Amino acid sequence: MLANAAIAEELRIRVKSSFISKSVNVSIEAGDLAATVALKIVSALEEGSEISQLYAASADGADIMLTQRPGHEAQDSIQVSLLR
Repeated sequence: MLANAAIAEELRIRVKSSFISKSVNVSIEAGDLAATVALKIVSALEEGSEISQLYAASADGADIMLTQRPGHEAQDSIQVSLLR
């Protein structure tokens, strides 16, 4: 996230790798700080989705990190994208 949310909207975040291709929805409110949006995305990624079985999501301010969980085959490619 680079800036605060200008409008309320529903974001759809997709995580795609050789093991998974799943999307989660994230509700953003107008005026949400970039760090708040990042935490909402992390929460959506961690909440009972198949994504959280393979990756641990975390945020540092507005930066979001996905870390592959132990016990899974190593990957060299993962895509995270915002779908409109």
